[in-house]
Amino acid sequence: MFKRYLWKLCWLAFALVKRGESMKKTYLVVIVLFFISTKVYTLLHNNIFFCRNSPECDLSHVLPDYREQISGTPLKYTLINTAPLAQVVVRHYELLSQHWSPDDMVTPAQWRHNVDIYIPETAKEHHALVVVNNGINYDKGVQITGKPGDFPQETLASISRDTNTIVISVSDIPNQYLTFQDDKKPLKEDESVSRSWALFMEAPEKRELMPLNIPMVTALSQAMRLAKKELTQWNINSFIITGISKRGWTTWLSAIADPDVEAIVPFAIDLLDIDASLEHIYQS
Repeated sequence: MFKRYLWKLCWLAFALVKRGESMKKTYLVVIVLFFISTKVYTLLHNNIFFCRNSPECDLSHVLPDYREQISGTPLKYTLINTAPLAQVVVRHYELLSQHWSPDDMVTPAQWRHNVDIYIPETAKEHHALVVVNNGINYDKGVQITGKPGDFPQETLASISRDTNTIVISVSDIPNQYLTFQDDKKPLKEDESVSRSWALFMEAPEKRELMPLNIPMVTALSQAMRLAKKELTQWNINSFIITGISKRGWTTWLSAIADPDVEAIVPFAIDLLDIDASLEHIYQS
């Protein structure tokens, strides 16, 4: 298997050269990928987290089970205010989606989100668009208010108005900054994702809820619960999900975790089939 991926690295290097990339850039890309590949191979070889052949180590149920568990708890949210925009009314909510701190290793444990629902004058029934948005709501342990940058209010209102679709923006996915036990350093979203996965891989069977993607997807599901409860006038019961980068990853995972997700539009690289993906990169 490792030899196969070394061959793929060589193929990628050839593709970069063919596209006219500089040799310096090509070498840098290949060296970084080679380092990652050898590190992964070492972990696999030493069986630190590789348990594919063990029935006890099947973790495919973890995300759906956790989402279902949280969905069985009372929904905690507050309507902050309602504001009129051009041909759209926006409702601002605060949502407390969950308490997530596996083995009490992460603080703050309470996840908070701004949920904004954009309702056009003539809104279509049954379906709504959910935008997984970013934001900073804990600045080094102190709660603050921050506006999302992926999809600002003007963009969301325009989408709602132009398509006559109810648009739901759930911000602060993931919550940040987070501090992991013994680190003593608040981490932003990219660092939090990598730190959570590193802790998970040290003991996957004991820390199955540790990957940050799990509470990210669950927060999205909680926002959909809120929307269904607040939008009964329009019989909203299914959702189209979209998001960028890590929130694109959340979009992908929502489709396997929540039955209310009807379609997804992830703004993230598609690597579900590594062979086909590399072929597409090469052909482009």
